[in-house]
Formats: sequence, C-alpha cells, structure tokens
Amino acid sequence: MWKLNARPDQPVSSTRIRRVLVVDDDVELCHILCRAINIADRSIEIDVANSAGSAREMLERARYDLILLDNFLDAEARGVDLVRPSRERQPGSVVALMSSMERSALAALASSQHDLPILPKPFSPMLFHHLLRESLDLAIPYRGNIAPLR
Repeated sequence: MWKLNARPDQPVSSTRIRRVLVVDDDVELCHILCRAINIADRSIEIDVANSAGSAREMLERARYDLILLDNFLDAEARGVDLVRPSRERQPGSVVALMSSMERSALAALASSQHDLPILPKPFSPMLFHHLLRESLDLAIPYRGNIAPLR
C-alpha cells in the first residue's frame, strides 16, 4: 500500500481535496493510473492498495470520492466482492470496476451491478479521463497527453 500526493511545487485547487483509491495487484498499472490521475488534476490525493485486505483497511481509515477496483485481485477476494463494502463504508462515492474478463462475462456482470461503471481492460485514456471527470466533477478538458494504459 502506498500513497501519491500532489507535488508541493504544483498549484493545488482551491476547492476541497478529492481522493481516489486504486485497488489492483498490478503495480505497474497502478503507477500508470496514478500518473493519469495526476495529469488530470495534481490536487487529487491517490491511495493505492495491492490486495483486498489492504483495500478494506484503507476504506475504514479514509473517505474516497472514487474507488477503482480491479476484478481479479488475489485469492482473498475479487473486486466485485469489494463493491458492497465500498458502497456501505463510502456512501456517495463512485465505485468502478476494472476487468479483463471477456465481453460476454462483462455484460453479465454489468447487468447484475446496475449502476457500476465497468472499465474493460485494456481501456483507452479517453475512457479513463471521462470516468475521472464524471466521478470527480472535474471541469477540465481531455488534454490527450496521457500515455496508453496498456
């Protein structure tokens, strides 16, 4: 588990600080997602959990505006298993699931989780930026300078 904050030399938005929790066992993808979030808005605080257990601990300790869950985490749990606890502990937060499942399985999952945004891996920087803008209410245009996520 690790944390990324805005760099002190960068301006911080005057509005309230937004927080994102990224839950994925792929450390490289976590770095890429943190970079993409940081490019969108340097004032966003980002926490990363590489296991379901770490994610549960972080959900108990902090309040998040956006929770990004990888569906295939570890032997302990899948991301979809963390959706309900995330929503219960973080009411009002946007919970989104990232998955590399085949499209038909994703469609079935989406229909069972009615209002759960699902990002099929690999997803485009534009789709990820759209999720950030919508879930964090960011009033910034897509800059087009985010490296490919995969």
